[in-house]
Amino acid sequence: MSNLGDELEVTGDGLRAARVGERAGAEWLGASVYELMPGEEMVFHYHVQREELLVVLSGRLSLRTAAGWEELPEGEVVAFPRGERGAHGYRNGGDGLVRVLMVVAPGTAASSGPAFGNDA
Repeated sequence: MSNLGDELEVTGDGLRAARVGERAGAEWLGASVYELMPGEEMVFHYHVQREELLVVLSGRLSLRTAAGWEELPEGEVVAFPRGERGAHGYRNGGDGLVRVLMVVAPGTAASSGPAFGNDA
């Protein structure tokens, strides 16, 4: 089992996250809770072999897609398909903490690399 309040660790992308899917025993589904302090961001990227789902748990998140930037309120859910059309990045442009849940399928952990098309 796992909990959305599990202890966070610094990931390869430099953000703090709890890999709740892995901790819960998931084998083919990744899920991670990220906490972004003001100014922190996930680089603009896409995945060739997996789809992602983003859920804003708390705060307001700035989302970048191929269409540009938009603000996502708490509770917003956005899907990112495989390939270039699912390219995305996000940042905390506000002054408070932002928490997001990233769900990834197929895959093991919701890790995101700094390069376009990285499926590490």
